[in-house]
Amino acid sequence: VVCFIQEQHIPPETLIGLYSPRTIDMLAALLGILKAQCTYVPLDTRYPLLKIETIASEAQLNHILTTLKKKKVLDSHFSGKQIVHCHALDSILSNPVPSNIVLQVNHYYKRSN
Repeated sequence: VVCFIQEQHIPPETLIGLYSPRTIDMLAALLGILKAQCTYVPLDTRYPLLKIETIASEAQLNHILTTLKKKKVLDSHFSGKQIVHCHALDSILSNPVPSNIVLQVNHYYKRSN
């Protein structure tokens, strides 16, 4: 997810919508968004689409990560209304991390001797 956000040239501190049922994929997306120094906006899949649209509009979301099935629904709903790019987590998570990408890991602990 971090590599995908970087490939899309999404700058740090950008709000990214997360419209997904509570699964391990959602957790991976949430952690990836945070690792990319962005902020996730939780969008409950039980909300009506008009509420999702209102939240997306007020938060000025340009990107929403969702499942492939939900992406089709969101794409048809947002068609012609506002510019929101919906991305399928299924495809993002199935792509391997390129070998030329090096992710930095910060260590916040001290080693005791």
